[in-house]
This record gives sequence, structure tokens and C-alpha cells, in this order.
Amino acid sequence: MADGGRRYLALAITLAAVLAGCDTRSIPEASSHPFAWPQDQGERPPTVGGHSQGAAVTYAPAPSPEWNALQAAAPGHARDRAAILALCGDYRIDFDYQELVSLVPGGHLANPYQSWATERIFVLEDSPGRISLQHQLVMVALDAAGKPEAPAVAKHWRQEWSWQADAVLRFAGPAEQGAERWRHERLDPAAAQGAWVWTVWGIDDGPRYASLGRWRHDATSSVFQGDETWRPLPRREKTTRKDYQVLLGSERIVVAPDGWVMLQENGKLRLAGAGASAAVLAREIGVERYRRITGFDWRAGLATWSAEEPFWRALRPLWGEVLAVDLPTLHAPKDGGSLVMDLAGEAAAYAQGDHAALTRASAEVRALVIAGTPSP
Repeated sequence: MADGGRRYLALAITLAAVLAGCDTRSIPEASSHPFAWPQDQGERPPTVGGHSQGAAVTYAPAPSPEWNALQAAAPGHARDRAAILALCGDYRIDFDYQELVSLVPGGHLANPYQSWATERIFVLEDSPGRISLQHQLVMVALDAAGKPEAPAVAKHWRQEWSWQADAVLRFAGPAEQGAERWRHERLDPAAAQGAWVWTVWGIDDGPRYASLGRWRHDATSSVFQGDETWRPLPRREKTTRKDYQVLLGSERIVVAPDGWVMLQENGKLRLAGAGASAAVLAREIGVERYRRITGFDWRAGLATWSAEEPFWRALRPLWGEVLAVDLPTLHAPKDGGSLVMDLAGEAAAYAQGDHAALTRASAEVRALVIAGTPSP
């Protein structure tokens, strides 16, 4: 791998660690979090997550042009599309997650999770029945002396909106040795009428989860409510929690004059096994606040995406091939590594002129399927 690819990979690993709650920098005191801590559990614990400090940002005036366009859109499908496109823009994001209740006798709540990011969201595809939005992190942290560090750039998640879809891809639970099982759920046309399938794709463009829902609009907000679905463990807990196997979650997206908010309600589901029945161990709530900013320097992100975009554009259809089987089961890379890190490294190598990186990455994605038959 070229030197530029190694530098990018090291940077991607650092960013992934921060966002997954594995930041090596710690803070001595508990930071604030938005939900009350139960009195009988003593002093508030320190949060887990990204404890770095970001450079100051300037918030954009509200209402935004996107909000005005949404308010002017015609009712129905056109206004739904305007709400989805209003998610695009430049943002400072605050992530807050906290368990509200333990459902295990004598159990204790996990430490609250907090992190932050600066992120731009832009359109990859826009057609009447399908919209795809890409997220990219461009983060400027402060060093120990309070001075801005070089910008850290990484491809983040992607959201895809499909109007009145025929099917939705559902997580079906973990399998042996870190594998994940998935299934294609055919949708009743009556259920799909006027609804959207919202699919979240990971940093590696692999599946994370999908939900079926509808937009509701009024004079002050536009709200999308998704159904409750099974999801793989979130990256913020994947390496730290072994007591549950499925996140049972739903989300509500609220578009506001100054940005948007994603609210999550999640149950942490332990599957049946070893003499125990399936059970939700705890319920948590999550708030991700996307607030528009102005004057931020996105040049590092724009340059990186320009160099890597052909790589990711060529790789996305392969995921369609991989998942186009009935009951696909996807395993982790055979060397025990991380597909996210592998593909980030190959994307950086491609950007440095190593176009064989796309061949290597394609072979790794194709090798993920270990079960399944062609889907009818």
C-alpha cells in the first residue's frame, strides 16, 4: 500500500475509535448528558465516547434555504422528497445515548455515550423513487495546547430512501464466528403505499439496517417515523458488550429550521440460548443533533472524495450482487481484520494511483457471502 494509503488508514482507525467510544484521551470528570441519572445509582459516571474537543464552528442562520424549499413544496410525494433532500448540508453533530432502564434484576445502567463530529451530507443519487445521501466526516480536533490539528477525513455512513419499495432488507441475527444473517422481506403493496424504505449502509457500504416508514408534515416540522427492526450491535458497543446480540430499534427523524434531529428508541436484546429465553436487557434513548454550520473549511474532504469517488461508485453495485440471494449470511474478513479498515485503505491506495486496489477490494466483498441461494 502506498504511503498515502497508510496515512489514511491510520487516520481512519483513529476516527473509528473515537466514534466507537474507544478514544484513548480521557476526561477526569463526568461530562454533562441530557437525561437525568437515577439517584439510587449514585454520582453520574463519566461518559464514554469521543472526549476530544473540536475547533469552534459558526452556526448558520435559520431558517435555512433547505427549510424554505421544504415549506414551499407541494403536499404528498413532492414534500417527502423535499424533506429528504433537506437532510443535506454542512453540520456540527452531537451524539448522545443513555440507557434509561435496566430490565435485569439488580442490573445497572451502562455509562452514557457522547461524541461529536463535523460532517457534510451530499446527494449521490436523486430520482423520483430513490434518493441516496452520502455522509463524510471532516473533523478538526484541538491538541493539548488548544490549537487546531490537521483535518481528519473519513467516509461515513450512507442513507438510501426508496419510495413504495417491493422489499426491505432485514437483519436476522448473528451467526457463528462473527457472521451476520440477513433476509429479504417482501412488502405488502398496501403497506408500501405512500411509504419509504430507509436503508442505512455502513462505512464500508455494507448493510447496517433498514426500516419502513412514512413522513408526516405540518407547519413547523417534517417527521419520518420508521418501524421497529432488528439491527447488528452499534459500533459504539460492538467491541465492549458481549451480553446482548441484537439492537431492537426504531428512529424518528425531525427536520427543523436549523437542521435535523434523529431520535432513537432501542432495546438491547439477548437471544435465547444456554437455557435462557430471549430477553430485552435494557432500554436506551439516543439523540443525534445535526445543526447547520457555515464558514467551515471542507477542502480536505472535497479533495479526498474527488479522488476516491470512482472507487466507491464501482464497489457499490457489488454489494447488490452479494446480497441478491435468499437469506444471505455475511462473514468478517478471513484474516480477522476489519472490512471497514481494509476498504478505507484500498480506497486511499486507489486515490494514490494504485487502481489494482479496486480489484482487491472487489474480491474481498465478493468473498463475504458464505450462505444463501439466488433470490427469486
